[in-house]
Amino acid sequence: MKVYLLFLLGVSGWMPQPPPPVIASIQKWDMTTLLRQARLGRVRRAAFRDDRRVVAILDSNGLMRNVDLFPPAVPMLVHELHDANVNVEIAPPPRQAPAPLITLVRQGFLIAIFAWVLEMMGMLWVVLAGLMMWTSAIQRGVVKVWNELRGRNEDEKDGPRN
Repeated sequence: MKVYLLFLLGVSGWMPQPPPPVIASIQKWDMTTLLRQARLGRVRRAAFRDDRRVVAILDSNGLMRNVDLFPPAVPMLVHELHDANVNVEIAPPPRQAPAPLITLVRQGFLIAIFAWVLEMMGMLWVVLAGLMMWTSAIQRGVVKVWNELRGRNEDEKDGPRN
């Protein structure tokens, strides 16, 4: 099961890659070995990366293998794998992050909706008062740590105290 999860993590571009020792342990096959093992029924799954240059193979022992491909050979390989009853998947391309302005507008809109809901429930001022007390406590803690780092005592009254 763990190998299958690593297989899924390694294939999809939007999920984190497996750790380097796992990547180093992945064996490489050539195309003829892949076709022979598929015909013998020893290949469970095949996942093509979106650039069609590598296919990740999960064999019957639960081990992950990589096969480097020549892109024009992909249709023939897919046909052969389908004939051998191997599940074939295409890994999605890596997700692109939205533009920073879109993210800023979206987050501002969500905050406005949240504030509106709090106002409708009559709790907006309670939440704001709590946030002000929380930030005041954080500010006092930062001042205390800053004074300790500078070597001042708590008895000295030269810094802002709240």
